[in-house]
Amino acid sequence: MIPGAALGLAVAVAVGSNLDNLGAGLAHGVAGRPIGVGPNVVVALLAAATTAASVTLGQLGSRAAPAVLAARLGGVLLVAIGLATGWGALRRGAAGRADRSQRAAASAGPTSSPVNLVEALVLGLGLSLNNLVEGLGAGAAGASVPLTTALSAALSLVCVGAGGRVGHHGARVLGRVGPLLAAVVFVVLGMRLWL
Repeated sequence: MIPGAALGLAVAVAVGSNLDNLGAGLAHGVAGRPIGVGPNVVVALLAAATTAASVTLGQLGSRAAPAVLAARLGGVLLVAIGLATGWGALRRGAAGRADRSQRAAASAGPTSSPVNLVEALVLGLGLSLNNLVEGLGAGAAGASVPLTTALSAALSLVCVGAGGRVGHHGARVLGRVGPLLAAVVFVVLGMRLWL
């Protein structure tokens, strides 16, 4: 493959497979669930591993049928994350109505615990399974495994981190409805993988 074409293909795969990571970062930021460096690295490592495996399988001539199943499983995980986020937001909202101090705190914007490593594994798995489709196609087209993997991991770190920061600032504007909007984003991301 021509070097410029190889780079272009690797960049296209990295961008395409990480748009959902940007959405996930935004959703967590809006929900007031920061994704710290450790959990972000976990998501990026899962993205890298999945990209490397799928590009390699694509190079070996694997057919896309298993990738469709993997993408749908990733969709189910993202929908589950969205439902859990929505449920948590609704529970916090109900508890906030019961106590005046909680209502005052909630009006300042959503506050929740940061994403932990177990949650990062689930999120990373859901997002990474989506990478299989792009990786298999890129591998079949002759993409470089090391280049595509490195770009995918780096862009995952940037998208999740930047998305979280932008979402956090947006949460100040969105207030208490932010977590519910975040839940909708996750459900839409997950359902999109079924279409």
